[in-house]
Amino acid sequence: MARLFVCTALLCLAAGACKGPTGGGPAATPAPGSASDIVAVAYGDPRSREDRERAINVLVSFFADERLVTLGRDGRSEPRLAERWEMSPDGLTWRFTLRRGLVFQNGQPITSTDARAAIVPDPQMPGSRVPPGLLDLVAVETPTPQEVVIRLKRPNAFLLEGLNVSPLTGTGDSGAGPFRLDKRTPGKATLRRFDRYYRGRSDVAGVTIAEYPSQREAWSAMMRGDVDVLYDVTPDAFEFVKESPNAHIASYLRAYVIALTFNMAHRRLGRRDVRRALNQAIDRARLIDTVAGGRGVPAVDPIWPNHWARDIAAPTFAYDPAAARAALDAAGLRRKAGTGTPSRFSFTCLVQDDPRYEKLALLIQRQLLAVDVDMRLEAVPTSTFQTRVASGRFDAFVGELIASHGLSFTYMWWRSAPESLMRTGYTGADAVLDRVRAARTDDELRQAVHDLQRAMLDDPPAAFLYWGQASRAVSRRFVLPADDDVDILRSVDRWRLKERPASAAASP
Repeated sequence: MARLFVCTALLCLAAGACKGPTGGGPAATPAPGSASDIVAVAYGDPRSREDRERAINVLVSFFADERLVTLGRDGRSEPRLAERWEMSPDGLTWRFTLRRGLVFQNGQPITSTDARAAIVPDPQMPGSRVPPGLLDLVAVETPTPQEVVIRLKRPNAFLLEGLNVSPLTGTGDSGAGPFRLDKRTPGKATLRRFDRYYRGRSDVAGVTIAEYPSQREAWSAMMRGDVDVLYDVTPDAFEFVKESPNAHIASYLRAYVIALTFNMAHRRLGRRDVRRALNQAIDRARLIDTVAGGRGVPAVDPIWPNHWARDIAAPTFAYDPAAARAALDAAGLRRKAGTGTPSRFSFTCLVQDDPRYEKLALLIQRQLLAVDVDMRLEAVPTSTFQTRVASGRFDAFVGELIASHGLSFTYMWWRSAPESLMRTGYTGADAVLDRVRAARTDDELRQAVHDLQRAMLDDPPAAFLYWGQASRAVSRRFVLPADDDVDILRSVDRWRLKERPASAAASP
């Protein structure tokens, strides 16, 4: 259950969660089948050895794992291995019905017992690694091979999201996704098609994943025809790659919010009026244009911008440095003339020693200096950054936080509790986050999310900056599904070669 969830939660504080590793060379050995039927994915993004191996494992899970339900782009749950479910009026009992004829990649039938094993958390797992949707379990029952009954001690709106991060696995860690892992070596992975996948046999015979020392080398390999997918097209390379006759770009909005997060233990940053003023001092549009190449959406809170329950008419912070200066003056933080102090106050901002985040931090530093606030930068390795954020040893930090298309990660970041993913000392949204978690109906959840947006505006724990767009370069020899604004790697099983007809297998 924790394989994908834990990795994602840890890497979201790295220099781009689950982005590609480096240090390898040519593409991985093709999977069984014709080489033209293989999708070869290339990474070209410097990372530590531990991070890049973990990142490959996450990408393997995209192709090999399957779960009971998933989340759509609007945050609504969608059926996968479970074809339907129903909730009791009191929100305490959920009944799921599995599709018939499901099998793992080792041929073992998938039953409700396997679903139960995926759902029930390991009792030895730390609380911070258990999805909040699974914290209220009382019992998971299996009355028939196709039925799973989940009983809760209190209503929990995050339950379905908890199932979304709980892949089902059979004997020998066998998955239920469209591709099965065939070979895993350092920096490389080879998967082959699983012909009995419940949504139909893929036209693609397999997937290979390999690391390259740099994006430039990965791109060169793509131009030679050695690989089919460049995992990440950086903003600097976007226009160049876009003009290629051999590849096209598939872009989507990533469910990670870039933020300048504050520690409430800091004497100045612990004040609500100061944090509000700093939010007014930051030009989010300028950050997007300069750092993200103009491809991003401004953020004012950590809630996925396309979530169905979000109030799109809620007020937001406007860039207004004059108002920020006035608010800081009113807070008693005036710049004292003749004292030699060049600012109203100072704080240290933790940043990863990665050029992308250093560039972002420098731009924020200049914008805050314009309102006489001195943000001093401390660049550290990614491993040190993660450790210090998790333990609360920072004044502030710049980085990206996973939100997913749901709300449970918002709860895990910002609800103060021992099992929270980081230590900021923020408690301003505890009550409303508990209401989000306890919502039983759409109306209750919509109202709770609306109130959460207001709370984050009134008492912001961070300066939420923007949601960045990610881009993949894909060989034009493949015809891709016509899905808008989704990660194209999530649908590799539905790709087909231009010269081959679409598979006759139907997807339910």
